[in-house]
Amino acid sequence: MTESTSETAAASPSAAAAQKPPPSSTVEFEPPQACIRRLLKNALPKSTNVSKDSVAALSRACGIFVLYLTACCNDVAKDSRRTTISASDVMGALKELDFEEFAPQMEKFLEHHRQEEKDRKEEKERLKGLTATKDTEAKDGNADAKRGENDDETKPAAAASAKGGEVAESEANTTTSEKHQLEEDFDDEASPAKKQKMGADEADKE
Repeated sequence: MTESTSETAAASPSAAAAQKPPPSSTVEFEPPQACIRRLLKNALPKSTNVSKDSVAALSRACGIFVLYLTACCNDVAKDSRRTTISASDVMGALKELDFEEFAPQMEKFLEHHRQEEKDRKEEKERLKGLTATKDTEAKDGNADAKRGENDDETKPAAAASAKGGEVAESEANTTTSEKHQLEEDFDDEASPAKKQKMGADEADKE
C-alpha cells in the first residue's frame, strides 16, 4: 500500500507535465476592456446591460479580428510587392473579407485623420517659426542693451574730456588776459618816466 502510494506520488508530476498543453504559438491580442466598455456604451441603448463575461468575450473577438485583418493586409501588400502595409491595403483587406460596407466610413475617417495630421504639422511649423523669431528678437535686444551700456560708459569719459578742454581753454584765456593786464599796468607805470625823459631831451635841444 505504501509502495503504490509512493510510486503514484512520484509519477504524478510527470503525468501532470504530460497532460499540460503546450504553449500556443499564436499571437494573442486583446484591446483593453475599458475601451470595449466605452464602445458598447456609445453603440448600445442606455437600457442595455452588458455582463463582464460578454465584455471579455468581445475583447477577445476584437483581438482575433484585428489579427486576422492584419494578416490579410499583409497578403495584399505582398501581392503588390511591398513590405509596408498602407491604408490602401487595409481598405483592400476589408473588401476581400466582405466588409465592403465599412469602406465609406473608413475613407471618411482617413480623410479626417490626414487633415488633422496636416493641421498639426502646420501648427508645429508655425510655433517653430515663432520661437525662432522670438530668439532673434531676444538676441537683438541683448545686443542693443549691451550697445547702450557701452554708450553709457563712453559718455562720462567724453564729457570729462570736453570739460577738461573747456577748463584748459578757460585757463589759457585767463593767462592771456592777465598778461595783457600786466602789460597795461607796466605801461602806465612807465609813462611818467617817459614823459620826464622826453622833457629833458627837449630842454637839451633848446
